[in-house]
Amino acid sequence: MWFSVNWNNGYEVGVNMVDEHGYFKYHPLRNFGDHQGDAKLFQLVDCPKLTDLQLRMLIKNYSPTTHYRREIGGKRFIRETT
Repeated sequence: MWFSVNWNNGYEVGVNMVDEHGYFKYHPLRNFGDHQGDAKLFQLVDCPKLTDLQLRMLIKNYSPTTHYRREIGGKRFIRETT
């Protein structure tokens, strides 16, 4: 499994995971809009700490119209619905 940042109406962080058939499949986790730095920090710092359950919940609750940005200080995320 590995994490990546792609452009999809904003900087989107996703995970490539092996599915039940043994193929890699991409799952989007969060969209950060125009906040590229926040997306990279989420990919490099936060994602490796996520458990399998947390990853499944982020995949299940992903919404392409909801963008996030990191709060000043870097501890929390602020949700922005477009």
